[in-house]
Amino acid sequence: MRLRQSVVPLRSAILSALAAAALLSGPARAQGGAPGNKAEAPVAPPVKATPLLPASQTNPVVVGGHTVGTRATAGLTDTCTACHDVGNRRVTHSAFQRRTCTDCHAPSGNRRGKCQSKSVQAWQLTRPVQEMCTECHKDVVQRAAAFQVKHDVLTKGRCAQCHDPHGSDYPKLMRATGKALCLRCHSTRAPPGTEKRIDLSKRVVHRALEKSECQDCHDAGHGSNNPTLLKKQQPELCYDCHKRMDQGRSVHSAVRQGECLVCHDPHSSDRKGLLRVSREEVCLTCHELEPLVTGNVKHAPVEEGKCLDCHDAHNGDLPKMVVASGKALCLRCHDAKAPRGKGTPRPAARVDFSLKVVHQS
Repeated sequence: MRLRQSVVPLRSAILSALAAAALLSGPARAQGGAPGNKAEAPVAPPVKATPLLPASQTNPVVVGGHTVGTRATAGLTDTCTACHDVGNRRVTHSAFQRRTCTDCHAPSGNRRGKCQSKSVQAWQLTRPVQEMCTECHKDVVQRAAAFQVKHDVLTKGRCAQCHDPHGSDYPKLMRATGKALCLRCHSTRAPPGTEKRIDLSKRVVHRALEKSECQDCHDAGHGSNNPTLLKKQQPELCYDCHKRMDQGRSVHSAVRQGECLVCHDPHSSDRKGLLRVSREEVCLTCHELEPLVTGNVKHAPVEEGKCLDCHDAHNGDLPKMVVASGKALCLRCHDAKAPRGKGTPRPAARVDFSLKVVHQS
């Protein structure tokens, strides 16, 4: 019992001595430790990252004998495909597979551009597009020489308007298919450089163009023996879809000669029937009005240009393509029961056959 009572004060004394030693050693560690003890290594300050585009890099850069400006984009890659993913297409141009980029492209002097190369900012073609393409594709020019009508892009050497020079997801490296390809140049919204334009925003669009493709009527190649690259001459091309209008005892001379496009626009119009001008003006494109209105009293439909009230525009079984004969023609407008409204005869110029007495003649 006495032994146990003597151990307790001894344990307390040892713990107190250890605590005091810890307090005394704290300040010494903070000041580098006691003599003979190795001090802890200081922590190195953070290193500042070197700027990717240092302002001091203003020395001119020379590539292939050309001075191309300063190294304004230092640190970036000089590999074209790092930015230009031109080879990941279903169809790859064989020239692109066999050659390097610099076979067709060269640095463009000191001109600033968008290129992210570490040495070059702007590029230009080594020679004109047509010259570059025909170096391999001489057969295209030879075949096109036989056509009476050549596609405008071919004669102007604008091969890349239709074909992608590197790769494409479409056959023959086409940039698009169907009318999407043609409208790249021939839409009214396309960039300048093409004369023939198609306005698909007009009220009436030819159903063949709306539902089908340009290539159904036009040759999609480099040339044709027909005007505007048509696959057939008009009117045979028109009659592939439309009912023949050159049949009948009396046929309009324009129809008989196959000149459908004198009156109709083949693509779009703001007027019914794809007329190039209004109904009141279309006949006067060819026919003179003055000899018909030289009398003191002028027939109102003639004076107002309403030729189609009496005549069919294409053909008929009656002389001069009138739509009816005798009084049946006149009563189309002058009968008391005929339609009324703007441009129709006034009541005094109508005949009422329901009256008790009708002139026998």
